[in-house]
Amino acid sequence: MEAPFSGRATSDAPHVVDDPRQAALLVDDDALRFFRPFLARDATVKDAAEEVGVSLDRMLYRVRTFVDAGLLRVVRERPRAGRPIKVYRSSHDAYFVPYAATPFASLQEVLRERFGDTARRIADALAAHEAAHPSGWDGYRLYRTPDGETWVVGSDAEVRDVDAVDAFATLRLRQEDAHALRDALADLLTTYARRSHDTDPDEGAASYLLQFALVPGGEDEPA
Repeated sequence: MEAPFSGRATSDAPHVVDDPRQAALLVDDDALRFFRPFLARDATVKDAAEEVGVSLDRMLYRVRTFVDAGLLRVVRERPRAGRPIKVYRSSHDAYFVPYAATPFASLQEVLRERFGDTARRIADALAAHEAAHPSGWDGYRLYRTPDGETWVVGSDAEVRDVDAVDAFATLRLRQEDAHALRDALADLLTTYARRSHDTDPDEGAASYLLQFALVPGGEDEPA
């Protein structure tokens, strides 16, 4: 029985993207979600659809877009009664997208677009989750804890027994503490990203959105 995915990542130099259409797709978070199952490994439309958690028709539309843009290629076909099943793979195993090739004029524009899009998706998902699983998130509470910390939260911790959470904080940290927090977050992300990759879609796992950033200058007002 053939494994759903095969292939391995490469350590070769990445392909430098100079095609504006390819660049626009590779820096678009939504498009990238559909492209990831094919990056540096073989997959059918069905394999990819199950990994992403979408219908075959929706994934097939994306695959056709990627093929037309030159980002995907057919590596082989699996024989079966009727039409054979096409197996796809990214045209290159790694990519580098220069900012000059993207629709954005600067790194700041790229980050604002990507962070903004993710923030909107998180806001929509949180609102939908709260509507389906009310947790007492009926407003925002501002208070100071006995140890002097101030917090703004969406509901009391005692009634917040759900599988969704959002958080934003400005921290005053020594550099070594900031680096320790950065490394701890990166290690956690790596651990759970591997679990996500190894989780069978048939196990009933749900998709979760995660976004975090730790950058100096948290007290500065946004431009």
